[in-house]
Amino acid sequence: MREADRVTLAYQHDSGDAYIALCGRAILVDDVAELRSLWPSTMDDRFPPGFADEHMMVVRVEVDRIEVHIRGLTREPFGHGRTLIERATTSAWRFIPDY
Repeated sequence: MREADRVTLAYQHDSGDAYIALCGRAILVDDVAELRSLWPSTMDDRFPPGFADEHMMVVRVEVDRIEVHIRGLTREPFGHGRTLIERATTSAWRFIPDY
């Protein structure tokens, strides 16, 4: 991720009628204190000592593109229509028309 830092996080509703993709730059957070702040201490009892510190990582994603498909909202036929917004370099979001 340090060398190729672009990622896409994709989520689909179990019904298959809704989908969202968040795209952007991944930043690996090396701060163990931040990792521990996100890891519930109650989980430590379920794993060997030091597991979280050795095997977990925090990834922060700076999202600059959001694509959404929702049956009944995006243009049919479903899967071809989409709603897309992108963040410009000025941090303003803009709608990208579906062609």
